[in-house]
Amino acid sequence: MSTTTEKKDVAKPQVTAPAVSEKNIADLVLDRINAFQEAGQLKLPGDYHAGNALKGAFLILRETKDRNGKPVLESCTKESIAFALQKMIVLGLNPIKKQCDFIAYGDQLQCSPEYTANEMLAKRYGMKEIHKKEVYKDDDFEDGVDEQGRTIVIRHKPCSLDKRSKENIIGVYATVLMEDGTRYSEVMTMEQVRDAWNQGATKGQSPAHKNFPGEMAKKSVSNRITKGIIRSSDDAALFADDEIKDKTGDAVANLNTAKASATSAAEVIQFEETTINPETKKEEKPQQFTAEEIAEIEREEAELAKQQSGKQTKANF
Repeated sequence: MSTTTEKKDVAKPQVTAPAVSEKNIADLVLDRINAFQEAGQLKLPGDYHAGNALKGAFLILRETKDRNGKPVLESCTKESIAFALQKMIVLGLNPIKKQCDFIAYGDQLQCSPEYTANEMLAKRYGMKEIHKKEVYKDDDFEDGVDEQGRTIVIRHKPCSLDKRSKENIIGVYATVLMEDGTRYSEVMTMEQVRDAWNQGATKGQSPAHKNFPGEMAKKSVSNRITKGIIRSSDDAALFADDEIKDKTGDAVANLNTAKASATSAAEVIQFEETTINPETKKEEKPQQFTAEEIAEIEREEAELAKQQSGKQTKANF
């Protein structure tokens, strides 16, 4: 009599594959950046190391989650991750220095530059220094216009410390010193600042805006003056002098060209899909951060800005 042993199918434990291969993406992004540089389409700052920036970015991405609490390296597409990293490098940003944030909108990862990034980019276009100050209602403050029509701060004598409450802030200004010695300012009333806040997701109602209005106002005026510098400048600052002499007409590829190339490059980046135990993927609509999540980000920015401004309180123009 033979005995047969029935073998029951035992469900094998599912193995979860990493959502992305960090090395694969890093290599592809660096290859594209190198191609831009070799083609003369991009000139990175001498003190900027793309490889180090990528390492720092992945350190942050490993801890970054989408609004559903899922790691963005799992929930976002590989193509969007690659493009976000390319944008970071093209702009010469370092996420470790809080110059940009990575934010997931549905399954799309985006690189969002911070105001500190605008200050850094403005320095590439000739800005040497920037100082930001609140104006309180009891301050002795006067602004004006120079012979070239630029706004300048003529006089600012701060009031006593006991009168410097957040309720007494009536305005804010930023003064920049350019490498050629030019000095000028951007002045905003709190009404203008609040109008700018109203363009944002939280409409100026986040805890950061309510608790640190001075710091958030300085962020707004900093963005206004630095963006003006960036937008009014050509891309010559991104190239060495000898490179400029060798480039004429269409041969001079600027940063905007590099950005466009990065966009098209993101479309041609191909990844080998490794699917283990695939699940039915539900189509998701792009999702925005909630006001609470945005407020948390802005609160961190405000605290950073407060630390930075503390080092500049004795700077005079």
